[in-house]
Amino acid sequence: MAIRNWFREMRPTSAHGLRMLIPTVIIVVVAMVVIWRFVEPAPPHRVVIAAGMVGGDYDYFAHRYAKYFKDNGFDLVVKPTAGSVENWKLLMDRNSGVDLALVQGGTAPENAGDELEAVCSVYLEPLWVFYRDESSIGRLSELAGKRIAIGPEGSGVRSLATKLLEANGIDVKSPGSTHLLDATGQEAVAMLKANQLDALMLVVGPKNPIIKDLVHAPGIHLMSFGQADAYARRFPFLSRLTLYEGMLDLGQDVPAQDIELIAPAATLVARASAHQGTIELLIRAAKSVHARSNPLADAGRFPSPNLTDLPVSKDAEYYLRTPPSRLLGGLPFWAKSLIDRLLLLMIPLIALLFPLLRFLPVVFRWSVRSRIVRYYSRLHKVEAHLVQDAPSDALRQDLEDLQALAKRLAAMSVPAGYMPDLYDLRMNLERLCQRLHAHLQR
Repeated sequence: MAIRNWFREMRPTSAHGLRMLIPTVIIVVVAMVVIWRFVEPAPPHRVVIAAGMVGGDYDYFAHRYAKYFKDNGFDLVVKPTAGSVENWKLLMDRNSGVDLALVQGGTAPENAGDELEAVCSVYLEPLWVFYRDESSIGRLSELAGKRIAIGPEGSGVRSLATKLLEANGIDVKSPGSTHLLDATGQEAVAMLKANQLDALMLVVGPKNPIIKDLVHAPGIHLMSFGQADAYARRFPFLSRLTLYEGMLDLGQDVPAQDIELIAPAATLVARASAHQGTIELLIRAAKSVHARSNPLADAGRFPSPNLTDLPVSKDAEYYLRTPPSRLLGGLPFWAKSLIDRLLLLMIPLIALLFPLLRFLPVVFRWSVRSRIVRYYSRLHKVEAHLVQDAPSDALRQDLEDLQALAKRLAAMSVPAGYMPDLYDLRMNLERLCQRLHAHLQR
């Protein structure tokens, strides 16, 4: 009702009313332009993610994220790399063009937190240790003096392997009789089968073809970590995992007994300056890919704010715990992003409009009344001439002025609520004209 009364009162019944509304519209438009400059710009249409070696798990999942981005109108460019260590370097290099990266837990450089933030952990990737030996091996310290493939420089598995070997008393810088080789992937598998290696360390998912190949290879065994709990306590980025009997192959009962593994978490990392819309879309993509159950995690465990080397960004924490809006859930991401930005614009704009809408009617009323009241000063001046018995010529000029004023008042248009004031002015003007005319007739 109040709003309807406001519009009824402010309705431009004349050019004056229109002149009152035009400045208001200008103020609102200027305010929108100014506020819009402070609203965060739209998410960048193109972002780059550092993944890993072509054909690896990071490369596979990064391309699945890219498809989700494309379905929502954005481009996620997947950059192949040597692995986690190189990904950190690319992210920390402002000129690399890389905005996001998939990294392995436990591989973050010391100064990474200055410019980077974690988005979420997305899945567990076990450390697999396959070895050739007649006797069972349950500790990494038992690999001393053997030939071990730990992956190439720049890879996450090499970074993790060196940390764990050093924790077991094997000096990776001066290994002595222990031989550390850069071999990885199918090359390392072939070397292990050919007895050119004694052990192979790799970090991949349980569905990787390499795992299926090695668990069925004769003479090759999978190490069960006898100190899995100790590793998880000593290295916060590691989790203990149990690979249950038959999990890899029920028909052939592989493994033949429960195997204890340790696993870092694959983590999404972004620059601290990353757009919050990019972070939201990345978390959406991660949820669509990783939220289901898998052999190593229950449904809903990932993506997670836990098991990250760096603190999780505030934007990521919000989007991880907040489900998508049901009202806007069916919209494309670009449309939702635009609506979110418009809502951010409307909040300060509404804060400006409320006092403006309350103040404008006051100004309008004062403006209309002032148009009427200002003529009383002229009437008062003429009445003073009449009381002072001014010369006849002056009084005749006053009468002509009042008659001209009466014509202007007859053509004046004001809102209906102010018509009584206008009629009062006309009546007072007419009475004064009658008095002047009578005085001049004497």
